[in-house]
Amino acid sequence: MFNNGNLRKIRILLAALFLVLSLVCFSGFGAMAAYVMHFECAPAILSWISGASLWAIALVLVQMMIARFCGRVYCSVLCPLGILQDVSGVIPLAKNSVRRDFANVRLFIAGAVGGLLFSASAAGFFFLDPYSIFGRGVSSFLWGGTIPLAVILLVTLFKRRAFCTYICPVGTLLGTLSRNSMWQLKIADNCVNCGKCVKVCPAGCVEPGKKILDNERCLRCMECVSACPVRAIGFERIREQTSVNRRNFIIRCGWAFGGFVAGFVFSKTGIFSRLFKNSSRSGIYPPGAAKFELFERKCTGCLLCTKVCPQKIIVPAKNGIGPVELDLSNSYCHYDCNRCGNICPTGAIRKLPLPTKQKLKIAQAKFAPTVCIVFQEGVKCGKCAKACPAGAVTLRKSGAPRFNAKHCIGCGACHIVCPTKAFTIEKISEQVPIGNK
Repeated sequence: MFNNGNLRKIRILLAALFLVLSLVCFSGFGAMAAYVMHFECAPAILSWISGASLWAIALVLVQMMIARFCGRVYCSVLCPLGILQDVSGVIPLAKNSVRRDFANVRLFIAGAVGGLLFSASAAGFFFLDPYSIFGRGVSSFLWGGTIPLAVILLVTLFKRRAFCTYICPVGTLLGTLSRNSMWQLKIADNCVNCGKCVKVCPAGCVEPGKKILDNERCLRCMECVSACPVRAIGFERIREQTSVNRRNFIIRCGWAFGGFVAGFVFSKTGIFSRLFKNSSRSGIYPPGAAKFELFERKCTGCLLCTKVCPQKIIVPAKNGIGPVELDLSNSYCHYDCNRCGNICPTGAIRKLPLPTKQKLKIAQAKFAPTVCIVFQEGVKCGKCAKACPAGAVTLRKSGAPRFNAKHCIGCGACHIVCPTKAFTIEKISEQVPIGNK
């Protein structure tokens, strides 16, 4: 058995560094640091499903291999919401105790999220992905982001990591893989049943009297290892896997499959789609979002793109429920910027090379000569032609603007510079390269 009291210190140091880095990413000051969010598990799964990128596939496989090898290390080191719960639970209002294992409940929830994904909906991850909940909670003061995070942190004061052990679909997936991991935490025979491990365990998965430590729920926080006065808790390599209880296995699969069916059927009712559409304000989406229906299936509303957008035109949906959108009322989408697509960890905003993005129609400008001061008052202007990066607006010999809608990419630059707002920006059904119907 391997027992090292420094494991807890190492874990805390790594977790603290990652939490600080996560807060910097969502503060709007860490555009380059935001790439680290691509290491998050749920976004990587969505990116794998939506685009099958080699990076996402490799990352998901690595996360699963780590869980299979030594347990849910991700939950204690790389999950920003989990680490934030550890911080808020430093002074609990209730004593920790052994908790009942609601395995069937969490398997049903994870299955439901899988069913939603199978039906091409990211709604399950939108509401339950810990990374997305963290992002919305620390990025905005909309109730769709603030309330879920506040509720989770409030529960943490009484039950520490209850969300992680009972609800989180990512934790359930990694926990299932950790159930029979190669290296497991075990309680040795020299345990004196002092109960100190129970008092510090945030998952409530330690029963020293029975010498049981549930590795499926264990978060690998190393608190019990550090607290044990006789070093009776440590890692042990499992050379021979125990036989599977068939009845228990069938029951677990049944609950997971039941959740899958429920999630799939619920998605087909269109409730989530109507909820997201009703929350939309402009109906214009970041370059690379393609159709709204496709964007809805991938965007978990983490709001990372809203923080790295230099023009701050990417905004949360109304009340924080639903995919992000563009607000072109105060600024426009810059021609030489594709930062949102590069930074999006789920693939909802596709990563487009700059030349491709520059030819992508994201909206459609409309020109009203009856409002233009050149046509109506004979005043020299030409601001729209100077601002248009795609050449959709040119000037006649008389100085009056000529607008070619086929060349318009809908960036909104003409609308921003026009003193009389003769140009307006309207949504389109699908983002297409200019010149395509």
